[in-house]
Amino acid sequence: MVRLRSWVLHHFSCANESLIRLLKKPLASLLTVAMLAIALALPGGLYMLTQNMLALSGHWEADTRISLYLREDLDEQVARNIVANLQKDHRITKVQFMNRDEALDEFRQMTGFDEALDRLEHNPLPPVILLSPRKDLTADALTDLLQELTAMPQVDLVQLDLEWIKRLQGILGLIQRSLLIVAGLLAIAVVLIIGNTIRLEIENRRDEIVITQLFGATHAFIRRPFLYDGIWFGLLGGLLACTLIYAALRVLNEPVGRLIELYNSSFQPIYPGPSFIAALTLFAALLGYLGAWTAVSQRLHKIEPE
Repeated sequence: MVRLRSWVLHHFSCANESLIRLLKKPLASLLTVAMLAIALALPGGLYMLTQNMLALSGHWEADTRISLYLREDLDEQVARNIVANLQKDHRITKVQFMNRDEALDEFRQMTGFDEALDRLEHNPLPPVILLSPRKDLTADALTDLLQELTAMPQVDLVQLDLEWIKRLQGILGLIQRSLLIVAGLLAIAVVLIIGNTIRLEIENRRDEIVITQLFGATHAFIRRPFLYDGIWFGLLGGLLACTLIYAALRVLNEPVGRLIELYNSSFQPIYPGPSFIAALTLFAALLGYLGAWTAVSQRLHKIEPE
């Protein structure tokens, strides 16, 4: 029990003294933490950006509408009968009908080509039915619905703009795979940065280490303060990386908001949450521990009392 209490107290003392030692060298510590933060912020920022793009593409997909362009010569009453039948379909949540004049007015508002449209001798736009399919429809069920709508004799064209979303999701899948490679490379960079920093600290405290060895200290006892140096560097670097990621997303918030408004979407950007901050910070602390452990293990075997 006494040995366990002594072991815990020594860990607490090492952690406290390590933090004080870092604070006594603010400039050097800040430079190291900043380098770690930048290395960690790159994969972390790409991950958050990818998550936002995935959520945004899913949000657009959920709000997708199917456009039915009817034959120009179709009687309006027949079109309204089609609307009534479609409203009974359990796969469709909303049906909106626009006759030719309403379609022309909407096109005029969206494009602003008033003068060009006024010169036309007749309205070139067909009546349109806008459908909102259920959000829980599977891909196969949606395909079946599209085939049924296309087969209707009164319909000239069925349009569902999902192909670009599928391409975007394919690109995002490639980015996610590349992100793992980038994260792995930068994790190695973090370990090397911390290892090099700890290696310099070991050289600066070489005489202290030799004296400690003369008093019979084990390698584990000597290694412990340096391991906490690495952990503190990792924790502080992780927290600063989260701050940088949040600040970058806030900077992008305004232009992204304008883009979302153009698509009449209610999507809300995703910012780093407690789970993301905890995961990145703990991961950075683990990398700091690994970097310090590697550096200390290599150097201690080369430092022996004469």
